[in-house]
Amino acid sequence: MTDHIEAVDRRTGEAVTITGIHPMADLFPRLEGEDFHDLVSSLREQGLLEPIVIDEQGHVLDGRNRLRACQEAGVKPEVVPYEGDDPSRYALTVNITRRHLTAGQRAMIQAKSRLFATNNLVQEDAAVFGGVSQSRIAYAEIVLTHAPDLVDGVIIGGTSLDEAYDLAKKRRAEAIARASKLERLANGATDLHQLVLEERMSLDEAIAVLDARVAKAEAADKKAEQTARNRIEEAQSAVGDLTATEETVATIGIGLVAIQENPTLADKMLGRSDDGQRKSLIRRTDVQKARRALTELEKML
Repeated sequence: MTDHIEAVDRRTGEAVTITGIHPMADLFPRLEGEDFHDLVSSLREQGLLEPIVIDEQGHVLDGRNRLRACQEAGVKPEVVPYEGDDPSRYALTVNITRRHLTAGQRAMIQAKSRLFATNNLVQEDAAVFGGVSQSRIAYAEIVLTHAPDLVDGVIIGGTSLDEAYDLAKKRRAEAIARASKLERLANGATDLHQLVLEERMSLDEAIAVLDARVAKAEAADKKAEQTARNRIEEAQSAVGDLTATEETVATIGIGLVAIQENPTLADKMLGRSDDGQRKSLIRRTDVQKARRALTELEKML
């Protein structure tokens, strides 16, 4: 309702202007169909039995449907001012206790009401206040966050809270998965990440390209490691028939080959598990002797 409506204060008889509907009162579903027509008929026959409650700004806190019925019946609305200090809480309380609502509707109204409430209710307080369980409030909040397009449907009773919650859970899972994929792109493929952000490539396409890159890199690493392993094993197999002196020279050569070809594999074959240890071994080795040993090894092989 956007137009101002002229009303009368039931207690003083003075003219009052209704300026709109309070957001908290506007959360509740409107009377429709037969129920609304019955209310209009009652007003025509008996007049307005219960006045409409408004706040200092002229917003309706209680009686939105009675106001509509007055307009339909051609009856001038009668109002009384709200005299408390928390109009939002009053509007929520009086409407949620009076209306015949399901637990799902009350939970969703309670969850949505936090957008307008001046007091910060926690889930437990909200559950007690709305007359529903904490779990139902939690369901409603997930719907409000991940499926906001379903909120009004739950409130008017067109969609059950459980149905909306199931869809909201699915959307939440999809959002988490998307965020995880975007983070992976941001950390491992900034070019693909940028293409996705610019909507020049879909997220799934970008992930497929990244997976292919990773698989190719892993295959190359595996091939390099196998090549290094083969060279070292070939050198080791030639040591069997060498003299003690030749074996010492060959061992130095094998270690040098391992260190050059694959440091990680060298750690395993030389019994080293620490980069510092491997560097220490290299420092203790006479570089010239090691080079000569490698030359001799190549001759022997």
